[in-house]
Amino acid sequence: MCVLPASAVGNGDEDSAWSEQKNARRCDLIDRKFARGISPVEALELARLQEQMLRYRQRVAPLPLEDARNLHQELLAKAAAGS
Repeated sequence: MCVLPASAVGNGDEDSAWSEQKNARRCDLIDRKFARGISPVEALELARLQEQMLRYRQRVAPLPLEDARNLHQELLAKAAAGS
């Protein structure tokens, strides 16, 4: 386990330039982390890349959580009406 300072993750501007190269580097670090371990510097880099990727994904393909919440409420109401 590696504890990183909150300010080390990034400032939010880096996700606008998400690229295949960044993703390839992120995947390489993940593979190496589980195969043989990574250095603290690489762990920090991985944390930054993960945060950038998640912000990018949220911007281009946000999860439909509101739809899921509405469906959940609808199913709860049907279950309550049926019992």
